[in-house]
Amino acid sequence: MFRLDLGTARDRPGQPVTFEFRKKLPGIEQLEEAGTAVGPVEVAVTITYLEGLYWLEGTVDGRFVTDCARCLERVEIRFGTKLAEKYARGGPGADTEVMPVEGDFIDLTEKIVESVLLALPMKPLCSPDCLGLCAECGQVLNKAACDCRPDGIDPRLAELGRLLNPDKKGVE
Repeated sequence: MFRLDLGTARDRPGQPVTFEFRKKLPGIEQLEEAGTAVGPVEVAVTITYLEGLYWLEGTVDGRFVTDCARCLERVEIRFGTKLAEKYARGGPGADTEVMPVEGDFIDLTEKIVESVLLALPMKPLCSPDCLGLCAECGQVLNKAACDCRPDGIDPRLAELGRLLNPDKKGVE
């Protein structure tokens, strides 16, 4: 858990208080579906208490292993994301961007996981020019070419090819 003690910031109004963590992310279902965190994540958070609000700013950095969306090879992704939140005792009041806090501690685990999920690419790639898999035989095209015909037309679409090229008797 990534818990912060708000009492330290409250006792020093207007002065930033820094917290640093180096921990593994907990086994959370959304992260397990996306891949695996490699090693601990590094979290650096600064809290400033001012006029009844706790202003939180920070960064989350780490590495994540998942499958390439094209070739299905394992790929390691480095991520870095920012946190920015406002907290207040008793709830948001008129400001809907303020998160409620009770007691002297806030647990940032949920916000960190959310931030990491948003920082990860939707379609992770091993490289921008990844060739993917052959649609016919499944060969990883980054490793070797296959003997499949790249210009082969799906037999279900052959009639469409004849309509587009009426002078050809058949489409191969």
